Amino acid sequence: MAANYAKCQTLKTLLNRNDPIALEECFVAPDFKLRGSTFSSSKFLEQASQSNTKVVITGLAGSGKSVFLKYSFRKVIEDGYSYYPIFFELRSLNGMSSNSGFLLSEIFDSINSCCESFTKTQFNYGLKTGAFYFLLDGFDELKHEIREQVSHEIQKLARNHHKCTILVTSRPSGDFVSWEGFSEAALLPFDLEKVVDYISKLRFDEEKKKDLLTDLQEGLFEKNEDFLSNPFLSTMMLLTYDSFEEIPEKRHIFYSKCFDVLAREHDASKGKYKRELFSDLASDQLEMVFMFFRAISYVDRQFSFNDSQMIKYVGSAISSCGFETDVAAVIKDFRESISIVELVGLNYEFAYRSFPE
Repeated sequence: MAANYAKCQTLKTLLNRNDPIALEECFVAPDFKLRGSTFSSSKFLEQASQSNTKVVITGLAGSGKSVFLKYSFRKVIEDGYSYYPIFFELRSLNGMSSNSGFLLSEIFDSINSCCESFTKTQFNYGLKTGAFYFLLDGFDELKHEIREQVSHEIQKLARNHHKCTILVTSRPSGDFVSWEGFSEAALLPFDLEKVVDYISKLRFDEEKKKDLLTDLQEGLFEKNEDFLSNPFLSTMMLLTYDSFEEIPEKRHIFYSKCFDVLAREHDASKGKYKRELFSDLASDQLEMVFMFFRAISYVDRQFSFNDSQMIKYVGSAISSCGFETDVAAVIKDFRESISIVELVGLNYEFAYRSFPE
């Protein structure tokens, strides 16, 4: 537990890629939407712990899912919610084959490697009695060929050891509809107060932060809320503000950089991990398809898409680019790999409303 606690004390950010900072230096507790109600982080964790909840926490790229899970690990210990919380990064399974039973085996090995006296008998007893509080980070970071197997094993863990609380983080996906017994909690965007708190905490030039915070209070937040309500992209805003002392008038330059951040740089702080695309396109090709998709649909004043409309417009964009690839895979990349489109009810919508401009 001590090793995991130390691991959850620090993290790397867009501003601190080579020098990990303390969690407290950049963490602002988010709110959640669960079963139609809004919960603060503390109320969410309190409810999850009392009812042995099974929850998938979903949020767009850069919304703070992994940071929240690290915070949760420490809160579970400090507030006495569970005897033994287990923080486990699911992407560590990417080197595995799709043999049955590897999830629990790898979780046990991760504990045993830090505490050799911890036995399999103790592990099985903890599972049986509900002593464990599982914090499984990054389902969306699993390789495609093992995702179905890991999904099956997480559901099996929930069925066979129902006394244990299980929290799983992921970008939004249709995969979780079939997860029996799991609720989905949406991590909500930051409001102005949270953004101000977040930027104030960042390790950055104090004068630049002060100038930006003043502009936020004077209307900049309302004009750019869809970006600034995302912690990762608000950091991107701060870097842009540092360079230009304003958000550039030629917004396509800024948005192009944001696309690049969503497609590549967001995962740079996760070591050797490299996110796979569902389609066979390169990242720059996927960006081109998105540009054509947005242009073609914008001409038709189409801002929300049902399944057939999405297939139609994405298919037209792929053809316009001269590429040959699976339309469904590209849509899945837009939704999960880059997290730039989200499913709201039965329709696809842009995660960041300013992109269509």
